Formats: sequence, structure tokens, C-alpha cells
Amino acid sequence: MSGSPLFARKFKINLGQYKFSYYNIVKNMEDGGWLLFNTKTGAFSVIPSKVKKLDNKDMVNNFLANGYIVNKDKDELDEVIMSFRKIREDKTIMRLIILPAEMCNFRCIYCYETFRRIKIFDEVILGIINFIKRNIATLSILEISWFGGEPLLATSRIIEITKRCQKMAKVYGIRFLSDVTTNGYLLTPKLIKSLIDVGVIGYQVTIDGPPLIHNRLRKLKNGRGTFEKIWSNLREFKKFDKEFYVVIRTNFDKNSYVYLNEWIDLYQNEFGKDSRFRLLFRPIFKTGTERDKQMRFCSFRESAEIESEILIKLWEKLEFPRWYFDEVILSKPKAIYCYGGLPGCFVIGADGALWKCTVGLKEEDALGHIKENGDILIDENKLNEWNKYSESWIFDDTCRKCLWLPLCMGGCILSRKYGKKGCYTRFSPLTKVMELYYKNIIVKKGGD
Repeated sequence: MSGSPLFARKFKINLGQYKFSYYNIVKNMEDGGWLLFNTKTGAFSVIPSKVKKLDNKDMVNNFLANGYIVNKDKDELDEVIMSFRKIREDKTIMRLIILPAEMCNFRCIYCYETFRRIKIFDEVILGIINFIKRNIATLSILEISWFGGEPLLATSRIIEITKRCQKMAKVYGIRFLSDVTTNGYLLTPKLIKSLIDVGVIGYQVTIDGPPLIHNRLRKLKNGRGTFEKIWSNLREFKKFDKEFYVVIRTNFDKNSYVYLNEWIDLYQNEFGKDSRFRLLFRPIFKTGTERDKQMRFCSFRESAEIESEILIKLWEKLEFPRWYFDEVILSKPKAIYCYGGLPGCFVIGADGALWKCTVGLKEEDALGHIKENGDILIDENKLNEWNKYSESWIFDDTCRKCLWLPLCMGGCILSRKYGKKGCYTRFSPLTKVMELYYKNIIVKKGGD
């Protein structure tokens, strides 16, 4: 309850039948203002220094709505666990992450994939369509994600399958989503239009820094650089006035970190004020191969500090827009860590192999196979093992006591499976971000 007792004394708050939420972060500013954030609800509030008194009735209603106070008999941890279990049992959400091409035109020096050099088999396409057909009447959401290898090496298959899935979703009146993770080299304006037309509106494209650094890390098979081609494609992308979003992912290690300031200047000048574009920073992780010798890996703590530092610097360069704070910087609560914990989510290989995670794609870790008729053949022992790690945080005393639990939900399932703590992300920089918001939006700009 960081700061809650001091806050209560300051404003003479009598809680009566209520108590402050365990998941509150309360920060007192030097000028007398207050910042409140609740990790369970995601609510963020500012009480400027000019406010000297809080009306008890209004305060109670507002604080209840935002989750800053709760009934004294409420078990908040139990609510977090129940929310998790509810979505873990929700079979109305289906997300299929399909690998239409297990090959790539790049040879990134840190890549963990082995490239089986196959494109999606016809019988696998039929299996996917039949699997969706037999389940779609019970769904509320159907999401088709494209991964690789490089998925755009099989664009005709992507368009064919997405179009059929979009049509089925429309017939049954359910929400349809589709996105693609691509290196961006083949993402021409003509292809962009074709993909958007069939409902692929989400794009993740990796650029690992300014040209010198990106071209060292992410090369074509022939060794040539790729930055200029990807950059040109994204500039053309920006000209489209249709609905879409682009996440530009930047992977870094200790060698490339020093170039990130140069990179965010380049990004900001081209895409910074277009809210359809986002920058995402992630550390390069060990692959367990000879390629690791070419990298200088950051620790979990170093990685989190770098991510926060760079996102804040970009926010400063953009002159602290509110949308950036709300949509990019401010952490959001979640019911589950990632798609891998959803019962209706599978990664489907080009030959029909099934996994639960796009990082854990070893052949020996495959959970099963999809048949042409839409049947899913699963090794129940492997699936049960995965599910055990998905919910192991529930029995972890450190997680149960953690203020940040609703933002993390136990962290990476694959990490837990490998015996490591799943909570990669560190949220301590959040208070710094809150302070920057107060000083630059509330104080300087007179916002609310």
C-alpha cells in the first residue's frame, strides 16, 4: 500500500467500511500534489497541489470506481486469481498463430529459428479451415496471426486463409482480428493494400536501430543490409489512410544500446507523431547456439532499465503527448500473461505441428498435430505440463505478495518451464513516469 496511510492522514479520510487497495501506488510530489495508480484496475489519477480537501462522499464514489479503496472484507488476490482462471477457461477466444513459411530471406545473427525450409501444406490449410468451422459457432473472437520464418514468403496463402476466416467470422457475427510479424522487407504498398483488404491490420516489423547497427544484425541471406528497403516500405505504409497499426520492434544488446538515442531521433522525425506507429524495445536473449558468442547480453534488470529509459526519452522528444502516456508508457493490468496461456491458442507449423509459444518451437516440444479434417491430436502429458507452468505463479509466495502481480500475472510461461523466474519486466520506473507526467502535463501545461 505504498503511500496510502500518509495520503489518508493528509486529507483526513475516514474509510469506514472500506480499506485502501493493496495494489495502490501513491506518490506525494514536492509541491503538494498527489499521484495515484492502481496496478489491479489500471486507474491513474492526479490530485493537483491546489486541492486542499477531498469531499468524503465524492472521494468514496470516485475511489471505489477506480479501485483505490475496496470493501474491508474483499480478498483482492483472490479476485486476481479468479480473473486469471476465468480467462484460462474461456473457450470462446480462438487465436491461431500460423507459420505459412518456415524459411526466411534474412539471416539475423541472433535468430533462434532453424528454418525447416517448407511452406504450409495444402492439407494443413484444410485442417485449419475445418478446425475453425467446427468451433466458430461457440466463439466470440477469432484471431489469426501470421509468423515465420518470414510469413510474407507465402503471401498468397496468407491472403487465401485470412479471407476465408474473415468471411466465416462475418457470417457468425463474431469479432475478427488478424496481424502479421514480418521483417518488413517484402512489405510493398501493393501487398499492404492486399493484406489490409482481407483484414490484416496489425503489423510488427523489426528495425534494430540506425542503419549501421540494423544492417549488422539483420542481413539478407547474401549478407547485404536491409534497413533502407524496410524504411522505404514503412514510409509508404504511412501514406495509407485505412485502419492499421504498426509496432516497430527494436531488439538490443549491450553493443547496440549506445545507438538507441540516434535511433529514436530517426524514428521520431519520421513516425513519432503518427499514433498508428509504436516503438517496442526488447532485449536480445540467448539462443543456446554458437551465435550467442557474437552478442553481449543484458541482464533482466539492465534490460528493463534500458527499455524504460528509452521510452521516456522518446516521450520527452515528442513533448509529452497524453496519448503516448496512456497507450505506450502507462502499464496495463492483464488477466493472463500472454496468448500461450489461453486454451484456444495454438501455434501451427507449416506441416501441421502444434505448439503453445512462438519461441519454444523445437520439434521435440511440439504438443501434437492438426489433421486435414480439423481434428487436433494432442499429447495430453505435454499439454498438462504446459498448463502447470501457466498457473504455477498462483502457488508462488513471491508472486502472491507482489504489488505488480496484476501487471505481470506470473510472467513468461516458457521461462518458468525452464526453471527461471517468469517476471522479466520491472515496473519500478513507473513512479518516475508518473512524476514526469505530473511535471510536464499537469504543472507546465495545466492539464488535468
